[in-house]
Amino acid sequence: MKSFIHALAGIRKAVKTEKNMRIHISVMIMVFYFARFYGLTSQRYVLLVVFCGLVIALEMVNTAVEYVVDILSPEYHEKAKIAKDIAAGAVMVVAALSVWGGIMLFWDLNVFSTIIEKFKTDILELIVAAAFVIILGLFIIFFKEGKNGEK
Repeated sequence: MKSFIHALAGIRKAVKTEKNMRIHISVMIMVFYFARFYGLTSQRYVLLVVFCGLVIALEMVNTAVEYVVDILSPEYHEKAKIAKDIAAGAVMVVAALSVWGGIMLFWDLNVFSTIIEKFKTDILELIVAAAFVIILGLFIIFFKEGKNGEK
């Protein structure tokens, strides 16, 4: 139980201190919001969960690497920079592959037309989508604290 609590604290810290983590979570929420228009099979939903989970998990590993490097090398050191860059590069590779996978799953002009028609004819759906975008934007910008806990 203690390890579960520590894991949740780590997730919370990553979300509150890392803007990219908030961006990844926001994109994930929007992906699942729009996925409902596609009638995806359970296997394709599993792929979405795996893509999103990999990006978020690797972003957390990147954050952990940054913290450890900062502790071990508080002064600038070229090798510390390289370690951070490699960890960030790993996140970028997984994120890019996830975007590519998302394009493969979602690129369907007929569904795009259906979504646009839905927004044209159902004002409530459009308001919900716009509210999602606004709330997620606020989440990215304002739901944060500094790495040392300052707001």
